Amino acid sequence: NFGGFDSIGRVCGVECYRRALSELRALDASEGGPSEGEVDTVSSLTVNPVEVEQEWWTEGAEDSKSLNERMLELLNQLEHCDSEDIIVVGHSHYFRAFFKHFMHPAFFARDPTLAKTLQTKSVPNCSVMCCD
Repeated sequence: NFGGFDSIGRVCGVECYRRALSELRALDASEGGPSEGEVDTVSSLTVNPVEVEQEWWTEGAEDSKSLNERMLELLNQLEHCDSEDIIVVGHSHYFRAFFKHFMHPAFFARDPTLAKTLQTKSVPNCSVMCCD
């Protein structure tokens, strides 16, 4: 979705977190948005914005070498992170590429339909996935 509004960066650093909270607060709970308590829970989380301190988006399409390096770096960070629970935020196209490259064969055996979907389709905006 090169050039789509979901591909355009706007803010850096802790401002990403502040903007996300502001957008959450603007959603109407009666229309599926989070409750005030849920927003309070999210606002109490500790967020490490180190990866977005500088402009983190590209002006054009990312080449495959750069994308592969980014995916390997993510795996390295996840492997060496001391936290038990980790939230990774990213673009649906990135996750699709990630699943194409790194999905375990055992997952294919367990749920081939979902596995293929994750590798070929973009997840909807604001989707949440749990990966073990």
